[in-house]
Amino acid sequence: MSLNISPETKIGVISNWNQECLLKDEAQQAKFVDGTYVQNVKTWLQDTQHVVASNGAVYRTDRKGFLPAILEKWFDERVTYKDKRDEYAVGTEEYKFYDALQLTQKVLLNSFYGVLGLKTFRFHDLDNAGAITATGQSVIKFSAKVINNHYAKETGQDYFVNATNGKAEFAFYTDTDSTFVSSLPLIAKRFPKFDESDEQFMIDQTNAIASEIQKLVNTMYDRYADVFHNTKSHRWQIKQEYVAKSGLWIAKKRYAQWVIFKEGKPTDKLDIKGLDVVRSSFPEDFKKIMKETLWNILKEKDKTETTDMIHKFKSGLKSSPVLNVMKNSGVKEISKFTKGRKPFTGYEKGTPAHVKAAINFNDLLSMHGIRDVELIQNGEKVKWAYLSDNPYGFDTMALRGYEDPSQIVDFVTQYIDRNKIFEKELKNKLDDFYAAMNWGAFPENNSVAKFFSFGK
Repeated sequence: MSLNISPETKIGVISNWNQECLLKDEAQQAKFVDGTYVQNVKTWLQDTQHVVASNGAVYRTDRKGFLPAILEKWFDERVTYKDKRDEYAVGTEEYKFYDALQLTQKVLLNSFYGVLGLKTFRFHDLDNAGAITATGQSVIKFSAKVINNHYAKETGQDYFVNATNGKAEFAFYTDTDSTFVSSLPLIAKRFPKFDESDEQFMIDQTNAIASEIQKLVNTMYDRYADVFHNTKSHRWQIKQEYVAKSGLWIAKKRYAQWVIFKEGKPTDKLDIKGLDVVRSSFPEDFKKIMKETLWNILKEKDKTETTDMIHKFKSGLKSSPVLNVMKNSGVKEISKFTKGRKPFTGYEKGTPAHVKAAINFNDLLSMHGIRDVELIQNGEKVKWAYLSDNPYGFDTMALRGYEDPSQIVDFVTQYIDRNKIFEKELKNKLDDFYAAMNWGAFPENNSVAKFFSFGK
């Protein structure tokens, strides 16, 4: 919206654009991808009142584009829904209703931007899609730079030491539209004898620092927009979303936080992004232990206590219902891999494991002469698991999770390989958690033979 990005407002794209050139006093020539050029790009932008995106795409501003007009309407509707939501207490039906509406608007806004890069979209334009992505990244990087400079000026340091004793920037993580900042360095500087266990003090100081940063960054956005994009009118605004007591960052877009304040209201929940805990395909019992492991880490339980908890979970896997340790998958193109195939005659090369599992289910239906249960078809959702050695040589087996024949359920119960499922589906995730904590790889139980003896 801030740069009026739309098909009919695009003027052209500058080749090899580097917006830092606008900081220089001397004239900077700019060449467009169509071969035309301007001798002094800064003067040209000012004279024409065009704006330039971070990828070099240039847009006119004398008329509003139809895409920004639509997005502004949706954006304003989202603001209205958020305001209505905040009139009610967190957790009430009214709060949930308006929160769902504002989230719907958020999805619309994000999807509308993303769809510009889709070839089948009516207004597909890679320049426009790139302009949105590049400018968004530039704005967030600028935000982090402002924050880091602010912290460095007060603390006299260029970094802080995080919970795992590693050096990190003060704005230690940036996402598509977010910057994550630790309040501890400024609190420690301002209150040398502070008590970190005093939760109310920590919340009050964190909120104060967030407000301070918010005001600073939003003020600097005006300067940023003017210098790097040639516009004095923009919609960029940073706002505190939540306060987290602790967090664990595994990788880009993969993290978990213990959130105690969200949009100014107290809460107490685990906020998870990109981890298998929130993925529908992940086995139910594994979701639970991963969530418990995250809580242990975020509540600063030590490695020994956390490891013992996981070992106890694994020891108890042998008594877990089979459906709780099976993966969830959608079966696609099963007909492609079974065309002309007879039961128990192997698989086409390249058949995915979960499709093999569905084929094996169908083979057992045929073998047992079960005609009142339909074969698994294209598009069905199934649960599937790895098997240990069995009379049919199956490596995997699927179940629907409802109305499954007892013969097949009994077969799965007898031969399901819980150990392999743990190794394939959970251990590498636990290794990621442990690595992020500098705990090394997830350790096996000392009683290895007993620990791995699930039996059939």
